Amino acid sequence: MLEKLTLKNFRCFEDYELEFKEFNVLVGENDTGKSTIIDALKLISNVRRYGPYRYYYLEDRDIPFSQVNLGYNYTEAESVVHSDFSDDTKIEIVFPIDGRPYAVFYVGGGRVANKELLRSHFQHSLGLIPPVGTFEEYESLGNRKYLLKVLVSHLTPRHFRNIWYYFGEEFEEFRDIIEKTWPGYTIELPELNSAENRVHMFFREKGITREVFWAGHGFQVWLQLMTFLVKLGRMETLILDEPDIYLHSDMQKKLVNMCKERAGQVIIATHAVDIIEEVVSDDVVCVNKEMHRSRRLASIDEVQTCITQLGSLQNLKLVHFLRGKTCLFIEGDDFRYLKVLARKLDLQSFAGEDGFSVVPLEGFLLGTD
Repeated sequence: MLEKLTLKNFRCFEDYELEFKEFNVLVGENDTGKSTIIDALKLISNVRRYGPYRYYYLEDRDIPFSQVNLGYNYTEAESVVHSDFSDDTKIEIVFPIDGRPYAVFYVGGGRVANKELLRSHFQHSLGLIPPVGTFEEYESLGNRKYLLKVLVSHLTPRHFRNIWYYFGEEFEEFRDIIEKTWPGYTIELPELNSAENRVHMFFREKGITREVFWAGHGFQVWLQLMTFLVKLGRMETLILDEPDIYLHSDMQKKLVNMCKERAGQVIIATHAVDIIEEVVSDDVVCVNKEMHRSRRLASIDEVQTCITQLGSLQNLKLVHFLRGKTCLFIEGDDFRYLKVLARKLDLQSFAGEDGFSVVPLEGFLLGTD
């Protein structure tokens, strides 16, 4: 599991630290650094996957972003991405001012250079689900080798039919998930029209067959997200970048719960209020490039401030009350002390006001009559 990410002189961050736990929702206004953090996580994922085979110097294909103006505010110093994992391994990725980027691997505090040891300790344990879009109207038969490279990527919408045409090993699992999560729908394996050299893929909605291009945008996005989950398999850490596009709030929540079931750790970067309001306040991580470290929210009131800054007028306390149908009346701000006690007793759900709403009372005024 990824425990900590440190960025030094890296794009919008001068010196920034972000700590992770099992479930993490990264939030923040536009231009606060979330995209930079996601790019850093993509880089770490690539290095864990390919670094042990290359050792030390990175290739351009390992780096998922432009290296132009990589330093903080044009600072002429090396840029560093440092990651710490729960298995006592570390990776430090360095971008020198002049010279090739390289990665240094550590196990138990000591630097590791042996390729066999690297392969045994640094396996690909980070899976990233990229932003998705709508399908192309037509897909010509593609190149298998190229498709293998874009199997789980932002290019998937362009090649969705081809991906399942060439790589259909897990299709039964995929179809089963679709039928269970999107009632009344089922999906079929792609077909090749040799005369047109095009790949077609059909789904059935309540007995009516249609090509996937004619599906609603929400269903198209769901097909891609479920494809990613199936193709990635069981991951130690699963990272989602803005997974809420085109999805109804109920499907957003369903996606989050499915990711929790399929990964030991989940990291989500989002602006979706429906996802933010669904989690315990301590799961929400506020990203701000003006600070030196991220901050976990401590209460429903802080989450309310967060979603208000994101442009929502939703009353979070009222939402929690309607869902939980339980209200806890507290004199003054005594709940602050109850939260401290709850955390000492490892009652995180209570500390996060999960399933109930807290209503502070101002106490009694004694009259003179």
